[in-house]
Amino acid sequence: MTKDEAVSKWINGFNLVPREVSELLFENDKLYEITPIAKGSYVYVSSSKYDGYATAVNSKGLDREGNALQDEYGDPLDNYFMIEPHTGVSNDRSNYIISADEMEHGFDSYLPMWNNMWAFGESPDEYWVDNAGGLEALAECGFRVYETDAYGYVFGIDGMGYSFKEEHFKPLYEARGLKWHKEEIEVEVNGFTDYIEVSDHTEAGTFNMKNNDELEL
Repeated sequence: MTKDEAVSKWINGFNLVPREVSELLFENDKLYEITPIAKGSYVYVSSSKYDGYATAVNSKGLDREGNALQDEYGDPLDNYFMIEPHTGVSNDRSNYIISADEMEHGFDSYLPMWNNMWAFGESPDEYWVDNAGGLEALAECGFRVYETDAYGYVFGIDGMGYSFKEEHFKPLYEARGLKWHKEEIEVEVNGFTDYIEVSDHTEAGTFNMKNNDELEL
């Protein structure tokens, strides 16, 4: 199974939540948005350093290289983001390390732009959201996340006109750590280029080849 096929199989196991259902739940106070601010979030900032719209450019508490953000005394800034302002850019980048408490999402509406949303069809996915960073991963992969008694976690996309699978679901599959697919790598075998599939079931030290031969590593 290729990665594209694996992602499609995963998506096909989700429950579809039509727009009319999500609107009805929201209007009856049974659908609550819980999207955290994350890397890539479009936010409105109101602080002494900057006031206006911006984009968060790092994961919470980390700099662009993935190192822990620290204040001048070396203490961690766990609840802070680096932002890219949309207006009035300063040369002093330290001006744009902002607490999450001083920003909010800049969404245009109470529901995502795309009509349908999705809910996980399997409890391990729900567990991942609850206990293993899945909520932040959903946000970093471009999803808006809601919670409801009827469906559990519900997530949707603020966008249209491009491949949701490539831009959102495939990164989410990777963040989820799923390995339903086989990776292919290109190798030279006896002077010829061949492709081999890396199988989860292959014994250490060998790869399964498409022609069922094995290449010792």
